[in-house]
Amino acid sequence: MTDKSKSRLGEDLERISKIKSDFKRPPASETSAFNGLSHAESERLAVLIEELAEAQQAIGKILRFGFDSTHPEGGPTNRRELEKELGDVRNAERMLVEAGDLNNAEIQLRAQHKAQTIGQYLHHQPE
Repeated sequence: MTDKSKSRLGEDLERISKIKSDFKRPPASETSAFNGLSHAESERLAVLIEELAEAQQAIGKILRFGFDSTHPEGGPTNRRELEKELGDVRNAERMLVEAGDLNNAEIQLRAQHKAQTIGQYLHHQPE
């Protein structure tokens, strides 16, 4: 390698080092998330979305195979799986309420409102 090549390589390495230092992130403990959530809040929301997804999957299986169907290799019925997953969703909701992320009274008010207004959009439910 020539002296000129060594010099250019050294200059390139200095530029790369400078670029890297400009983009160096501070430790996570020193930053707040872009959305203003704490790690605990993010974790509680992650639990909720995971449980909702599992409930959604159980509902999909019921729509495809019925409430009383089971996995071909055995196990609980799709009905029992949905009950389990909805219990997990309620627990995730409880975590959010107990932590003060959500207001249980507001959730209950909305549920009551929905119960009174959803009928106009249903076609196969008793009145």
